[in-house]
Amino acid sequence: MFTGVNKKKIYQLVLEQIQEGLSDGSLQKGGKLPTERELAQKLQVSRASIREALRVLDVLGIITSRHGGGNFINHRLERSLLEPFSIIYRSMNSSLPDILEIREILESQLVKTAARSINKKNLAELKNLGDQLEGADNIENWTKIDKKIHYEIIRASKNQLLIVILNSLSELFELQIKNLLKKIFNSRADRADLIKQHKKIIKAIEKRDEKNAELEMKNHFMFYKKH
Repeated sequence: MFTGVNKKKIYQLVLEQIQEGLSDGSLQKGGKLPTERELAQKLQVSRASIREALRVLDVLGIITSRHGGGNFINHRLERSLLEPFSIIYRSMNSSLPDILEIREILESQLVKTAARSINKKNLAELKNLGDQLEGADNIENWTKIDKKIHYEIIRASKNQLLIVILNSLSELFELQIKNLLKKIFNSRADRADLIKQHKKIIKAIEKRDEKNAELEMKNHFMFYKKH
């Protein structure tokens, strides 16, 4: 699994080995890495270099270090994407419409895949969430259910890479849209409109109408942009 390395930075090389291990199944999310001694021997570098590399990966959120217990691959690797996204978002003076546009582009395509490939179990869960959204009586539950609906649609597409990316964007999206969601929730008309939009998206998926599912998802994000 681990092989000798060249003159790249050690943490980059350890990361490459982790990526290869995750790809070929020899490593798993949440799984324990070899010891520092084993890594140093297999990568043909000093233990000090390995120790520093592991510190960097810990800071990046790729691994977690447990005192006396070793180093483990983060079982929620997608969380490690959130901080870089947040830094880039702030450093470039990006705005909420930027995030909305990215999500619209990705989700309007994924919803077509969901309409084509969703199974009965996912569809039943999606319809149940639509009903729950209609009955949500506070902003916390409403926001939580809204997020679950979008996640279920993304999950139905079965595109694992985009699931990770959109989950990270979703958390950043939530941080920036709190006031807008509160405004929508407190307006009976806007809340009813948003619930209706979700119902239309779910109905299009149920009918396996890819074109209409895409249209309704775009209308959904257009609603956010207008607010």
